[in-house]
Amino acid sequence: MSAISFKSVGETQDSEKFKSSRTFELPYGIKTPVRKGDGELFEMSTDMRGQIHDNLKNLIFTNLGERLGNYNFGANIRPLLSEKLSQEDFDEAAMKRIATSVKNFMPYIELGDFESRVGKIDEVTGVAATLILITYSVPTAAVSNKKLEVELQPIS
Repeated sequence: MSAISFKSVGETQDSEKFKSSRTFELPYGIKTPVRKGDGELFEMSTDMRGQIHDNLKNLIFTNLGERLGNYNFGANIRPLLSEKLSQEDFDEAAMKRIATSVKNFMPYIELGDFESRVGKIDEVTGVAATLILITYSVPTAAVSNKKLEVELQPIS
């Protein structure tokens, strides 16, 4: 029978030696507007609710054909701003476009209320921006009645 020393047994993973004091969170996506990150190429979002909000905002701002490699991505709202529509017709068309794009690209979002109004008027061109306020919920992420406000400028 041979004698084995306890010095060669080693340590388990539970040992203090292997515990890190640094916490690491996996990012959900890139924050927009894109900025240089601290220790990373881009600043990343580690908050799922914030990333969902940012993604919804980008979906509404994007027009068809603007997303490279995905022509159909976006709500395509900006072209409506330059059409001569009544407020009710604009609201109806914008709501349909937003609902369709959310259903296709972010089906986990439940849209609530929609409101639009005239925003700031450009002193040079005399063209007014349109403010859109959307209320939404994401049941799977425990988000309810979150508000998103976007300001859209007409195509020049």
